[in-house]
This record gives sequence, C-alpha cells and structure tokens, in this order.
Amino acid sequence: MTTQVSEVETHKPVRRVNLGCGLNPFPGWENVDRSLGPWLARHRVLTSVLKRTQLLSPYQQPVSWDPTIRRVDVLEGLPWPDRSVDVVYSANMLHRLPRAAVGPFLSECLRVLKDGGLLRIGVPDLGAAARAYVEQSDRGNETAADGFMRWLDLAPRLRRAGRRPYGVLLVLRRRPRQWMYDFPSLKAALDKAGFEQVVQCPTRQGRCPDLEHEAPDLGATAEQFTFNLFAEAIRPAG
Repeated sequence: MTTQVSEVETHKPVRRVNLGCGLNPFPGWENVDRSLGPWLARHRVLTSVLKRTQLLSPYQQPVSWDPTIRRVDVLEGLPWPDRSVDVVYSANMLHRLPRAAVGPFLSECLRVLKDGGLLRIGVPDLGAAARAYVEQSDRGNETAADGFMRWLDLAPRLRRAGRRPYGVLLVLRRRPRQWMYDFPSLKAALDKAGFEQVVQCPTRQGRCPDLEHEAPDLGATAEQFTFNLFAEAIRPAG
C-alpha cells in the first residue's frame, strides 16, 4: 500500500489528535498522554526521591518531555466535543487499556470524529509474533519461549525489597500490556464500535497524514519479536 493523502487534509481548519503520544508527539497535532512524566520533569526534587526509592519506573525518569503535551486519561473519556476532530491517532496504547475499557474508548473516538473522520490505531502484532515464535521453536531455538514471553509483557514488573510500599504509586509506573491483538480481533473491535472501511496498513503508510513521524517500533521488548500492526478506520456519515 502506498502512502496517500487523506481527504481529511482538505478540511479547514483541521484538528488532529495524537492519543497516548508518550515521547513521540506529532508537530502541529494536539498531543495527549496520561503519563505524569511532563509534570514530574518540572519537579526534580520529587523525581529524585521517587527514583531513589524505586517507585519511579525507568520510563518515567526525567526525559525531554515536550511541554505542549496535555495530560489526559482516556479512561475518563475524551475532552473534545462531538464531531469536532478530523483525525485520531493512537499507537502503543490500546493494548495497555483494560480489555473492558477498549469498547468505550473506541466509542469515544467515534464520537469526537467528524463524519468521514479517520482513526489510526497501532498495536504490537500478536499474530505475527506468535507465528515467529512457533517457527523459531520448531527450529529448536531454546530462547524462543523466553523471548516471546518477554515480548508479551503482560504483567507489571514491580520489584519488592524489604517493606517498601511498591504498590502505592502504581500510577507512576508505565501501564503494562493488558491485552494483545491480531488484525482480525482489532478489526472486530473497530467494527463493533461502529467504524467502517477498516484496513490493515504497514508502518508509516496509509491515509493518515504526517506518518513520517510514526515510530517504527512499538516498544518491543525482545529483538526477535519487533512486530507492529496498524489499522485505519473511518467514521461513517450520519
């Protein structure tokens, strides 16, 4: 599939929203993330204390957070009016939501999109990783299972030492993967939410604008399983 210019780019003014942008905000977009990283970056003393007590994950340690990133928890809904957004982009986030929250989240995306608006979702590709695991295992690769389980990353990695209250500030830790998707299951979720024209797209290709900023790797945790899955869908008119 070759990169195309989306019809939504002809609308003026254009409102583009990047949900769960993390450290990859798109220039000229409304970039939001639930992370406390931008706030912590402005409170160095507190950050230092949390780091020393290991209550702060490496992901949340001081980094160059863009000051324009807005803190939004998508589990509480999206802060835009109905039919007010042209493009919604979200990569490396959907699989970190509780499975029961995915339907309401996609319904919120549908709500804020204009008729004909575009949604692009990016997640790690469970199907591709599973096929690679089976292939490597069949070849006798003794590290295949370990690598696949690290890639799944389905459990929080909270260390405990002594009596430190490691569960108290779980909100400061990066949200672990809650569920994994292949294209059929992702398409089914989008169909159920009311989207149409659901198609699978390669990395940095599709109707979504500004894909040159798309990260090539969605946070893979093992080199042998670096598989991305992108899907685009349209909000129908009416």
